[in-house]
Amino acid sequence: KYNPITMMKWMFLSASIILIPLLPGAAANAELVKRDMTAAEICGLLYVVAGATFCTYLLLNMGIKRMRPTTVSMYIYTQPIVSSAVAIAVGQDEFSWAKFCASLLVFAGVYIVTSSPRTKRQMETAMLVEGKK
Repeated sequence: KYNPITMMKWMFLSASIILIPLLPGAAANAELVKRDMTAAEICGLLYVVAGATFCTYLLLNMGIKRMRPTTVSMYIYTQPIVSSAVAIAVGQDEFSWAKFCASLLVFAGVYIVTSSPRTKRQMETAMLVEGKK
């Protein structure tokens, strides 16, 4: 319905406005602020902000237009679980019961979304009707 770039502009702007009051306290404790950044570190930061965040949200919004919303939501909600599993597998994180319980909650949410009473045919019909508007 809305242009993905416009939607992301407002989403990032509102998030920035909400987080700006927290910046001084976080910056005082951050090691990043206490030293000069090299060009490689700045490029890495820009990659994370622009590539891994902005492009991901842009592609997810495009995916919602072309796929069933349940498919996109399953990807969005299981992505942190996959990231945590990879981090644990390569030794960058440790397993905890809190992570296990969080994973169970995510899978329960995905199950609730995918087991809605609306059939696949009804979802496709609804998407076609919305696309014609």
